Amino acid sequence: MTTENKLVITKAPAKRIGRPKIVIDYEQVYAFAKIWCTQEEIASMLNVSSRSLLRDDTFCQVYKKGLDEGKSSLRRIQYQKAMGRETVYLTDDAGNLILDGKGRGCIQIPGYAPDTTMQIWLGKQNLGQKDIVEHEVGEGVKDFFKRLIENRDR
Repeated sequence: MTTENKLVITKAPAKRIGRPKIVIDYEQVYAFAKIWCTQEEIASMLNVSSRSLLRDDTFCQVYKKGLDEGKSSLRRIQYQKAMGRETVYLTDDAGNLILDGKGRGCIQIPGYAPDTTMQIWLGKQNLGQKDIVEHEVGEGVKDFFKRLIENRDR
């Protein structure tokens, strides 16, 4: 029986060149975007450059989704504020109102009246409504300016 001697050459594992890959927590990105943090603010909180974030397609998608969700939440809250909300009272399993010691219903969720200012603002933003301002100049003011112009030309 013959045995062959073989020379086996193994390569050392290649060393990685460059910086290590940046790991981005996309759940944090989404949460920050929902409260309208800027890309620069998010980059600062994640300890990366904003340029690195902008080159990451997943970051851009998650960031946009978070911004959209934040806008939607704000719009919903503004609409609720404009429309008002009925007070919700505590009830027992049979649906009967639970009263406090003074005979008043126990409030589970407080209500509030519609907000006219918010209604007007939403109408301007979403329905193209606007304030019409009309300026009326009285005859006395017209005469004053007429004389002022005449005296200036002399």
